[in-house]
This record gives sequence, C-alpha cells and structure tokens, in this order.
Amino acid sequence: MEADGTDPFSWTGNTLTNAANEGAEQVIAAGQEVVSEAAAGATTATAAGSSSVLWTVVVIAAVSLCIYLVTRRDRRGPSSTTITPTPVLDNEDVRRRRVERFNNTPTKTTSTPTTTTTSTTPPHTPAPESPRSASASAALSRSQQQPQQQTKSLSTPSSTTPSHQQRPRLSPDEQQEKHRGDQAAYYAKQQDALSTSAPLPSQSSQPLSRSLPKKQETAAERLHSSLSYIFAAVLSEDDMPRAERQRLLRTPTEGKTVGGIRVLPRLCNELAEIAGVEAGNPVLLNAVRLDSLLIEVIGMLSKQDVLPYLLAAYQRAKDESRRMTPDDSETAIRCIITYAALFLQNTAIWNTRFTASDDHAALTLLNYLQASPGSDYELPAGFLERLAHQFEDEGLDTMFNPILNYLWTTASRSTLLDNFLVIFRALMILSACPQIGKLITEQGNWNPIGANGRELEKISYLGPFFSFSSFPDTPAIGNFYFADTQGRSMDHVASALSTLRTQFNTLQTMLFLTVKNLLKHRSSRAAAMSFLTSFLRANEGRTKIHMSAGTMSSEGACLNLNAVLLKLSAPVADLTKPSFDSLDCTYVMTPQQDINMSRETRLSASKEEIEKWLHTRAAQRTAVVHEQQDTQEKGKEKDSNSDDDNDEKEKEKSTIPASETASEQPQATEGEQIGNYNFRTEIFFMTHYGLHVGMVKTCSLYKNFLQSLGRLHSQMRGLEASRNSGSGGPLVEATLQRMKSQLQAMAKAKLSMDAQLLVPELLQATLGFYAYTAEWLVTLVDPQGQGLPLPSPTMEYCALPEFIVEEMIDFVLFVMHFRPEAISTSVVANSLIGFLVLFISSKDHIKNPYLRSKLVEVLYEFSPDSSRDEMRGGAGRTSVPFIFSQIENNPLAIKYLTPALVRLYVDIETTGRHQQFYDKFFVRRHIALLLKYLRGLPNYKKAIIRVADEDEDLTLQFVNMMVNDATFLLDEVLTKLAELAETDQLMRDVAQWSSLPEATRREREEQRQTYEGQARTFGILANETLLLFHYFAENTPQVFMKPQMIDRMGVMLNYYLVELTGEKAQNLQAIDTQRFNFTPRQWLDIIVQIYLYFSQFESFKEAVAKDGRSFQPERFLSILEILRDLNVVGGPHMQRFVRFVNEAIEFKKREDIREQEMGEVPDEYLDPITCGVMEDPVQLPSGHILDRSTIMRHLLSDPTNPFNRAKLTVDMLVPATEIKQQIDAWRKGTPPAN
Repeated sequence: MEADGTDPFSWTGNTLTNAANEGAEQVIAAGQEVVSEAAAGATTATAAGSSSVLWTVVVIAAVSLCIYLVTRRDRRGPSSTTITPTPVLDNEDVRRRRVERFNNTPTKTTSTPTTTTTSTTPPHTPAPESPRSASASAALSRSQQQPQQQTKSLSTPSSTTPSHQQRPRLSPDEQQEKHRGDQAAYYAKQQDALSTSAPLPSQSSQPLSRSLPKKQETAAERLHSSLSYIFAAVLSEDDMPRAERQRLLRTPTEGKTVGGIRVLPRLCNELAEIAGVEAGNPVLLNAVRLDSLLIEVIGMLSKQDVLPYLLAAYQRAKDESRRMTPDDSETAIRCIITYAALFLQNTAIWNTRFTASDDHAALTLLNYLQASPGSDYELPAGFLERLAHQFEDEGLDTMFNPILNYLWTTASRSTLLDNFLVIFRALMILSACPQIGKLITEQGNWNPIGANGRELEKISYLGPFFSFSSFPDTPAIGNFYFADTQGRSMDHVASALSTLRTQFNTLQTMLFLTVKNLLKHRSSRAAAMSFLTSFLRANEGRTKIHMSAGTMSSEGACLNLNAVLLKLSAPVADLTKPSFDSLDCTYVMTPQQDINMSRETRLSASKEEIEKWLHTRAAQRTAVVHEQQDTQEKGKEKDSNSDDDNDEKEKEKSTIPASETASEQPQATEGEQIGNYNFRTEIFFMTHYGLHVGMVKTCSLYKNFLQSLGRLHSQMRGLEASRNSGSGGPLVEATLQRMKSQLQAMAKAKLSMDAQLLVPELLQATLGFYAYTAEWLVTLVDPQGQGLPLPSPTMEYCALPEFIVEEMIDFVLFVMHFRPEAISTSVVANSLIGFLVLFISSKDHIKNPYLRSKLVEVLYEFSPDSSRDEMRGGAGRTSVPFIFSQIENNPLAIKYLTPALVRLYVDIETTGRHQQFYDKFFVRRHIALLLKYLRGLPNYKKAIIRVADEDEDLTLQFVNMMVNDATFLLDEVLTKLAELAETDQLMRDVAQWSSLPEATRREREEQRQTYEGQARTFGILANETLLLFHYFAENTPQVFMKPQMIDRMGVMLNYYLVELTGEKAQNLQAIDTQRFNFTPRQWLDIIVQIYLYFSQFESFKEAVAKDGRSFQPERFLSILEILRDLNVVGGPHMQRFVRFVNEAIEFKKREDIREQEMGEVPDEYLDPITCGVMEDPVQLPSGHILDRSTIMRHLLSDPTNPFNRAKLTVDMLVPATEIKQQIDAWRKGTPPAN
C-alpha cells in the first residue's frame, strides 16, 4: 500500500473490468457477477492490504474468465443480450460470495496446481499472447462445448456428500467436474488464510499473475489443433477461435509468402459426410484426412505458391513436434515431404493450370537454394536431407536433374560480372546431401573420358565452376574494372582489386565446400577423387617449357583448383600440430597411381634404384606377414594340445602388433603395390602436383610477362630519346603510338592477373603448405633430430620428385619478390629457415648444385640487404627483417652455414643447365652478399677464418673461382662500356648518324640497350666479387700464397691495375660510369690494399715481377704517377705501395740478367700452358708433362685432363723425376748426367 493511500493495483482491476465489458457483449448473469467480484476483489485487496498471493489468485481468475467469455461468444455467435455495468462490491460481500461459489459451484479448472509468476507487462499494456497459449485457449474452448443440461446438472449445489455405496456412478466428465469443485474449495480456504498475512511491500511495482487451471484437451483435439496450425487451414470458421488464427498469421514465413489461414467449408462437409458425423459435432483433422486437406489447399494455390506453402508447413511441423506424439509428427512431416516431392517431380495431379509449357516445377526450389542465410527464402533446416532420403530411389533424379542442368548451364555462361555466387551457393547446398551428391557425380558429363584440360574445363560438370577467372583470357573483366587506368586514381585501382579478390575468396570457399561435401560422402567420394585426378593428369603438359595452351586448362581454372586443394589439405598441413607419420612416400614411386609421378626427376635416386628398393621392401613385408601367420598357427596348435598352455599362447599373440596382423596386411608380391593409400597421403601429394601444374607455372608465366612489359618500357624510352634528339621521323612517332597502346593493354592485363594470382589468402595458404613440407622434409632426413651432419638419406627421401623442393623454393622467391608481406608469421619463417640451413649444408641430400643455389637465393631474399638490391634498382620491395633474425643466433647456422656457402660457391661452377656459365655469377653474387652480411654479425666474424684453417682444399678452390670471376667480369665491364662509348660518340655526330640507314640506326639502338643492361649487371657483379676478394685477402692472406695460387695472384692483380689505369679506361670518361656501377677509383683503392696485404710474403713479390704480360717497370712507374695525381690511395698506403713496386722492379731486373746468362731454355723444360720454366714437373695419365702448380690450378676449376677432357684427380699425377733433375742441372749450369 502506498503511503498516500492510493491503490497501486487499482489499474489492474479497472483494466480487467473493461476487458470483460468490451470482450463479452452478451454474457450470462453468472458472468456479470464474477466480473463484479473481480473488480471488488481488487478494491478489497487494496483496502485490507492482502498478501500478494491472494491478489494474484483473484487477478488470474478474472483473466481466465475474460478469455472464457470471449471464446464462448465466438463459439455461440452474437445475441441480443448486452452487458450492464456491475457495481463494485465491498470487501465483505466479495469474500462471502467467493467462498460460497468455490464451495457450492464447480469452477471449470484443471487439476494441475498453478504456479505464481511475476508479470513484466507495464501499466495499461496488455501482455502479448504466445502461439502456444492461444492454441491452449482454443483447445479449452472446444472442450467446453458440452450440452447445456449437463452443465446445469453439474452446477447444482450439494449439501452433503453421499457414501460410496449410496453415491451414483459418475461419468468421466462428472468425475472431473467433481474434482475441480473440491480443488476450488481448497483454493478458497487458502485465500482466507492468506488474507491476514503481511501486506504487499510498497516498493513492489509489478503485479503478479497466475494462470488458472484449464480443461485438458483430448488427444484428438490436440492433434486437430496442431494440424490446423501446421497446414494453416481450418475446416470451418467456428472451428478455431480468433487467437488460433492470430497464431498462424504471426508465423513469419507463412505471413510473407502465402498470407494467412485458409477456411475449407467444402472439405469439412465432405469429411463429415464420409465419417458420418452428426450435425453440430466438430470434424477433427487427423492423419487419415491429411491427403484430402493438402489436395484441397494446394488446389487453391498458384504454381509459384505451392513450394513456399509446403516449406512453411514443414517448418511449422518441426516447431510443433514438441506438442505432438512422435508418430503424429512423423506422419505430418512425411506427408509434407511426399507432396513436395510430387510437386518437384512436375506431377500436376492437383492443378490442371500447370501446363507443359511452364518451367519445371523443381526450378522453384532455386529461390531457396540460392538465398543468402537469414533471408526470407532460406531453406528450412533438414528439409532437403529428408526429401532426398525419403525419395532416394523414387524419382530423386527427376526432381534435381533440372536444377543441376540449370546450374551447369548458368555457370557456363556466367563471368565475375554476373550474379554468379547464387549458383555456387545452390551447388554447395545440394552437395551437402549425400543422395544429391551422388546424383551430381552421376551426371553424364561429370568426368568425360579422354578429355584434355581445356575440354574438361568446358564440358565436365564442375569445369565451368572452376573456370571463373580475371586473367586476360576473360577480357570482359579487365575492360570493366581496369579500363583507362591511366585516367583513374590508385585508390580506384586498389578498390577494384579488393572487390575482385573478395569475390575469388568467396568463390573458392564455396567450391571447396562443394568438393569437400562430395569427398565426405561415401557414395560420391570415388567419383570426386577421380575428377580431381583427371583434371591434374589432363594438365600435366603445363609443366613443359613450351606447352600447348589450347589443350590445357586456363590459368584461372588451375588457380581455383589449387585453392580448393590447399583448403582440403589444410588439416593435413597444419603447422600448429604437425603430424608426418601418416604420409607414405611410396605414393610417388609407384606408377599405378592416378597421378603418375614415376617419370619425374628424383632428388638423388635413379629409376633402377627405386624399383630395386620397392622389390626388396615388398619381399620383406611379405616375409613379416608370413612369419606372423606362422606364429598364429603355432599358437593355435599349442592351444589345441593342452589347455594349460593358454597363458603362453596369449603371451605370443600379444607380441604381434595389431596393425601388422595378416588380416590387415595384404599379401605382397613383386612389383605389387602394398595396400591403399590413406586420404592424407593422397591429398598431400595431389596438392603438390596441383601446384606443379598450376600455381607455380602461372607464377613463371607472370614473371615472363613482366619481363616483356619491362622490355617494352625500355624500347619506348629509346625511341623517345631518338625523337627528342631530332633523329626520329614519322615512322618513329607511329611506332611510339603503337607501343603506347600496347603498353596500356599490357598494364590492364597485369592488373587482371594481379587480381587472381596475388590474392593474399591464396599466397598465405600456399606458403603455409610449403612450410609444412619443409618441416616434413627435415623430419624425413633427420627423424631423431640430431642435426648436422645429417644421416645418410633414405630411399623415401631420395625418391621424392625434385619439383617438390624446387617449386617450394621458386614460390617462396616469387612471394619475396612481389608480396613479401604475405610471409606474416614467424611459424612459416622458422620452418623455412630450419630447412634452408640444413639442406644448404648437406650436399648429399641435394646433389643438384642449381637447386642448392636456389636455397641460397631464398636465404639472400630473407636478408635485410636484399631490399636495397641494386639489381632491382635499389628499392621496390618491403624487407622482412624478422625472418633473417632467426639465423643470427641459430647454433647450426653459426657452425655450418659459412662453410656451406663456400662449398656451394665452388660447386656452382657447373649446374647442368645450358646457361650455367651466366647462372653461376648471379648465384655467387648472392653468396658474396650473404657472406658480407654474415661477417657483420658477432657470431659469424671468425667463421671464414675457421673455414680456411679447417678445409684448405675447399678454400683454395673457392679463391681460385673468385679470381676467375673477378678477371672475367672486369673484362666484360670494360668491353661493354667501350661499345657504349663508341655508339654514343657516333650518335653525337648528327650528320654521320643521320647518314646511316634507318635499319642500321635501329639495330645500333637496340644493341646499345642490350649493352647498357649487360654493363650494369657485370659492374654490380664485379664490384661484389672484388669486395669479397678484399675481405678474404685481409683475413686469410696465407691461402693466396699457396704454390698453386701465388703466381695467379700476381698475374691477376697486375692485369687489374694496368687495365684500370690504361687507355681503355681513360676513353670511358665521357660515360656516366656511376650509372653502370663502374667505379674505377674505388676499384684501384681495393686492388692496392690487396697488394699490401700480400706484400709481407717475399714469394708474392717474385710472382708479381715474373708476370711478363702485365708487369713492365716503365708501365708501373707511370701507374704510380697516375695514382698520385688521382689521389686514389692514402698517404701511408701509397708510400708502402711505391716501395713494393720498386722492390719488384729490382727483382725483375735481376731475373732478366740471370735469364740472359742462362741462355735459351730448352723446350722440354717449359710448361706447355704457361711457357715458363717448370719448377715441379708432373706427368699426366695422358703422358703430358706440366708444372705441378699449373695443373693444380687447373684442377681447382675443372677436374679433367686439359688435353683430352678425361677425369683427372690430384692422386693421378706422377712426379716427372727425370725431367726435374735435368732442369735443376740446367739452372746450375751443370750438364745433365747421361
């Protein structure tokens, strides 16, 4: 009670009174009395401060009576009786009349005790009625349709209760009414007891409500109510109260697609006549009458409304199943599915308006299959699966073949510019159903036999779905998104790329889910795998250098297939929890597989070795199986001989592994494949082969395309230079215009390729797969994790196709060049770094030097210096510094990486490729840059010195190769620059240049562009080689002073010094040599410092002086003057160098005098290669005699006999003792002994 005396609950009584007055226009007198009691009860409870429980009972009684009056009015129809207002009674009258009514007049309540709940409805706002309460109210009203005389007899008060013997036998309805009366009296007593309890707290502002017990429905009535709700139909207007109709109208799908409840009076009369129901009695729906009901309703619908109606009914049936018995619910759902199937099969037995000219009825299902999740047309959960399961063998193809044909036809005609995602969504939903998935793989064009790659893409069922592409072979995409890119901002281009990549991500995800669904179902798994392998096998020609593009699948189709395979293999190639035990390497050895890799080049095993190993392995496994069988037979014999041997027999059986019992291991014979491969193995190697024929090849074509684009840019710059110099003409201008159009078309094509190839998600998925492969390879060669040196490679590793390693490296290089940010996780970086360090250092595991050189290239790309690479113009890509940081403190790398790089520098001399001579310079440059970077790290500073101390032969080979490269590169730079200078001088003479024919001028211009590129490249290589030479000379000078190297050092340094200060270099002053990385002043400074590093050795001074080709005293004195004039070398260094040169000149003079005294040297004492007197002659297996230093220096570069190219090693050299004695005697002036 409020403090001011107002009644906080008075609004409830007034509302209930008004509802009763408005809702029951004509009621009986008893109704008026009870409504008045409800209003008076509110006042009484307020005045007396009754408890919340008492007031709740009163409110619930009033609400229930209002519902009763309304439903009774609807049932009986309008009458002339009107409602008169009832005065509010005082508290005593209300109490007295309530007790009398509960004790004497049975109230229509159920025997179920009510529960008290708190109402959250605000004042003057009626609570919304739930569908279930409305249905219960309808059932209650129908249960109350009893004869009036029976109601009156039950309402007669009884003063005494007869004994069991005297009491007449009551009917079930009378017993129920008697029970309700007793319960009502109990409630009245409880209310009296609670009337004296504590008042309701004043702070409680929410009224409480309680539902009155209702009359229970019979099973038939409950089923009738549920079926009416499910099928949105009633047999008569009076059959269902308004509340039940409102429940139907509130159903979202129903309200939007069909539009409400249908009344079927004609069907009601027919059913009543058939069932013999008397007039006035209700006709109830049941399972037998559902066919008649559905035929009647569907006959009233248009073709477009049949399926929406049935789908809505299916959804309501699923919702209503909680109120129905399982049998009744199953019957209703089965009936709905049956009629949906009849409709989808184009069976028009119920509607003659469906003609043959209409579209197939099944196509109406497309709206639901193509709808987005959460839309109005979303397919009810479980409908498709239930339909396919129920009609798997009864016309499922008739229902869904039209849909499948429509999807295939639409996909064949669509591009990314169309609303293509709806057909992908429909196919994905259909494939999720096993029966329909099987139907998809049974299509006549599922996997055409003998089709090539292009035919599979065009005519197979899934081919058109894979063919969506933005590559230039679909020009509409580039024309729409990238037309006139020069006139649009970069933001516009980025937005177009983002849109296309989002479409590809969605498309590829739906394709993956479709294929995954087909692989998941046993009925379609084999056919799905067959299609995938056929697609890969049909495109194996893409791995060739010159492929027949017309018979291969498009780049877009191959990339989409790669995306699907990568998603399928993602659970296998999971770096967070890698597992390698289930991968069987024999998959790539056996030619019986759908994907035949037996013809691929192996890492380090021949075909014969693989066949021998497979034969031995099969024999061993067969012997194991036989041994296990014999063991089992012996166990059975012991068991039959004596029961006392049971324990021993069990012990023997337990020693046989369950996975290797005879029942699980098939019999193996020669050449026979042992068992089937698991899915993990198949999808892992299929993904590798898919990348082999798809992604990697596309990346290669993309790089070639960019090279062509770069050449076009260069040619245009040359023509523009000619036009600007005035030497061009109309032909040049026309050529420039043609090139500009071609350049614009190529720029549009590049963006089109970027949209599909450089999708970040696709690149990251591929990198993750290759990182897992790297981890797997490391585990394969080092299963115990012992580190370097690695154990000898097993056949499982040696027999792997070489492309697995090579293309893994190629793809990582591609990503580092074009999208280095894709390597965004340290997990991928760690896996790749561990692989690189181990395999660069293990010559036995990757014998191909070219393949090992690619490992070095990847390592270089990871280094921070690579982002500033002059070969790329000094910029243009993002560095990934965190990757290489993994090496800095790696103990294996600290110990093994530097000697591995030195070894590879030597081995790369021969790669087996037709362009190996030029390949080696680029590889060695990467090695030089890596060594340069590593020597700046604290842990690597002494690594090179350690290599020189521990492996002298390797260091000598390394130094010899370095000297060879330095000499060649200097020659090439000077030669190319001289050609450029000559051409530039000719072009500056306008008259002479104009007099040349146009074709000649064009040829000279193209040649000049070529020389520019070569000079720049060789200049970079020469610069890096000289720096590496300088570092080794400073830290390991003793290596260069070995007999086989010292003369070579003198000759090489003298040649460099003469050439860089000679006439050829002087003629290059007109050229901007800095642009070609030709820095003669810096190179001279480096060479002088190397002279000084070696000057501490007397033998080096002699080697410099003996160089008859370059060391001339007059020439070297002039070189000293040039160095002073140019101020190239610092003061102290210059003084030391002058002293060294003077000492060499003095030695040269003494040597010349000595030779004059010796006279003419006999030819047999001269080395046939160097033409110098031999110091330590040796005889080759071919009989030729050379000085040991000469042949040893040759063997450092080439392990063959220089006279017949036969294999030659140091231990094959035989000292020529006799000729040596003769030479020694000749030197002393003593005649040789006979």
